[in-house]
Amino acid sequence: VQSKRCGHLLGKQIAPIPEFLARIRAAVAARAKIHDCDIVLIARTDAAQSYGIDEALKRLKLAVEAGADGMFKSY
Repeated sequence: VQSKRCGHLLGKQIAPIPEFLARIRAAVAARAKIHDCDIVLIARTDAAQSYGIDEALKRLKLAVEAGADGMFKSY
């Protein structure tokens, strides 16, 4: 999944969980290389509309486990 679409539009693609988590881990690793960094990583998913709230929450919990500082769920 390459391009980002507005979370309120229908027909968007949702990245598979491994890809979603790889992106979070890459951001965490990049942030760790910046000295005295104050960047906050917030994981976001639009999975609720396509897969349901349980799937969206599962993804967000996994993202926090992967190093995200917070989470945001879009409908």
